[in-house]
Amino acid sequence: MVVLDRPALDWLHPVRRRGWELYGGCHWHMASRKCARAVMSGDIPVSWLMDVFREVQIPEECFWQTAYCNQKNLRICPESHRFEDWTELGKNPALLGASHIPEIIRSEAFFARKWLAGDPVLDRVDAELLGLQ
Repeated sequence: MVVLDRPALDWLHPVRRRGWELYGGCHWHMASRKCARAVMSGDIPVSWLMDVFREVQIPEECFWQTAYCNQKNLRICPESHRFEDWTELGKNPALLGASHIPEIIRSEAFFARKWLAGDPVLDRVDAELLGLQ
């Protein structure tokens, strides 16, 4: 997570006026049962945050990060636990293939992206990970 800080404008932003920090990060995230309970109990003011972030261009990169990171009773892990190959330095991660399988397994990531839909390598990945060889 990254704290979004623009000191000259902080006092204007409704999140900052509430006394919260603004956070941003990857839109791929996982939340624990404790996070879900905070949302369901109203400890995290989701409706208010939706109003605040309604006009933000990419709200999924700051909405939940701001919601969770401002809760003192939640422990936040900054890792996305996603395997992605950004070696091509493009706007998107590279498409994964069979050559990536050993690296994906070593990474211990929970998810890997980006795959070509219907690629036969996905069956091989399933077989490797489930021990069906």
